[in-house]
Amino acid sequence: MRSLSRSTVLALAVGMTFGFCLAYIFYLVRLSSYASLSQFQPRFSESDGNDVHGHDSHGHGHDVHDAHNEEDVKNVAGPVGDVGLHDKHEDSHADTTLPAVALPVEEGRDNLWGKTREAYRYVWEHYKEQADWFMKADDDTYVVLENLRYMLSSYNSSDPIAFGHKFKTFVKQGYFSGGAGYVLSKEATKSEHNHFDCLLTVDGKDYLLHLVIPNYPSHKGYTINMSHDLKVIIKNKKGLEEQILRGFKNIEELIDKLGTIIKEYHKTNSICTDTEKPSAAADYSKILAEIDVIGWEKLFSVNHNFTELKLKMYDSMNHQHLLNVKFNNSVPEFSAEYPGNINFEWREGTSTLGEMYTLFCQAAEQYQDFWKAMEELDAGCWVLEPENPSKRDVYRKISIAPNVSLKIEVDPNHPYVFPAITWLGSETAVSIFREKILDRIEVWDNDLQINTNLETLLEITLPLKQTTDIGTENYEVTCCICYSERLNGEVPSRTCDNSNCGQSFHIYCLYEWLRSLIQTTRKQGNKVFGECPYCEQPISCNPPAT
Repeated sequence: MRSLSRSTVLALAVGMTFGFCLAYIFYLVRLSSYASLSQFQPRFSESDGNDVHGHDSHGHGHDVHDAHNEEDVKNVAGPVGDVGLHDKHEDSHADTTLPAVALPVEEGRDNLWGKTREAYRYVWEHYKEQADWFMKADDDTYVVLENLRYMLSSYNSSDPIAFGHKFKTFVKQGYFSGGAGYVLSKEATKSEHNHFDCLLTVDGKDYLLHLVIPNYPSHKGYTINMSHDLKVIIKNKKGLEEQILRGFKNIEELIDKLGTIIKEYHKTNSICTDTEKPSAAADYSKILAEIDVIGWEKLFSVNHNFTELKLKMYDSMNHQHLLNVKFNNSVPEFSAEYPGNINFEWREGTSTLGEMYTLFCQAAEQYQDFWKAMEELDAGCWVLEPENPSKRDVYRKISIAPNVSLKIEVDPNHPYVFPAITWLGSETAVSIFREKILDRIEVWDNDLQINTNLETLLEITLPLKQTTDIGTENYEVTCCICYSERLNGEVPSRTCDNSNCGQSFHIYCLYEWLRSLIQTTRKQGNKVFGECPYCEQPISCNPPAT
């Protein structure tokens, strides 16, 4: 057996020593990380007179929590190395079986935000010096507090920071879900305590008000921002802001004072009187109430000032449909991608958005056969127009043969009966197909798909764009005036009748070409007659559709 050289043995020894040292360093780093995490283990404070417990200790009280529709606000973390945990239940009723605090808020879904604000206010007034972070969560929320503390340890509670699950359903900037809970820094909790957004509705007109009262309930150092129409009211009343803010006990009293001032202004000015009916665009509260009835899950989108919104629904075939609503005047405007109009007479003062939505849902079922027929046609033909069909489009231009196409208009109420058709191409090319239709019209079967009936009538197999054996350039016709295939989404649909020419044109291009040739063009009604730009043989053209 061959012995190892001295240099080899030395290299092995150095390598093993280096590997051992490196492994030991990794071990120390790992041990250090565990030691750091141990700082975040909960240590309960005995300074709080209430019983302190975790979620498990009152987990069986879930029914009691739900009965009172309560929300928990938890002081989750203090400075790193000095962590305290407090558990407070905020409710609209006192409860001796739980450490619950009664809040001055009425029950009901409409008061959830008010309850959250009052809960943060209570926590700020009683616990602001005991922690740096505050958490609000529902009574059925589970949180791994060690992980939460570890995440918060890298942030400064002196900054106004808020964490939560952000939704972007209704507003562009998004908002935090109350069900998922919030975690606010001390500075953010302070802001929630002294920032107030108010919507005043007086005589049917809405006014917006934003208050910042840093020393609440004292109004010292306050700032106030108002919507433009509210500024107009107080513009000529010097010192009015100081007057209304002097000596108020709470925000409700302030709102009452403002409401009184606005009412007095309405009596002598025409901005909005009792005899006037407010515009639908301004009646935000009514719109919100109607969406409550319909269901917020049906709301697809809304613009920034609530003058346009979209409601969604799914029909029996699981197709999504959108109802567009515009509040530009006293009568809302409705539109949907339906092939026909929704017959709904809006009666001002009595009609509701919910009634319109119900009719919108019913109308969708009326067009199920039509949409099915159009989907079959799109799948079984080479569709030239529309380039991107919508659910309201009742026509298709399909390819039949090179330089020959057919425009089909389908009746939405009877989609499988023989449709209205228009042949597009030179007279020589389309005459053969036209005669077959006339001779064999009786073979049309209303129980078959439209494309199947067309193949039977014309005794051909309709071409599909992805399966044509010959080059697609024989089917994709280019306008011989603008040299493009599509103009505003339309393909060339007028062809020279001269069999030796057969050039195709967009209707718009040919019409404008013939109109420009004053000396060789004549006009009869709206139709213009002239010469083909290529073969100079007679050609005519109707005006393009508007």
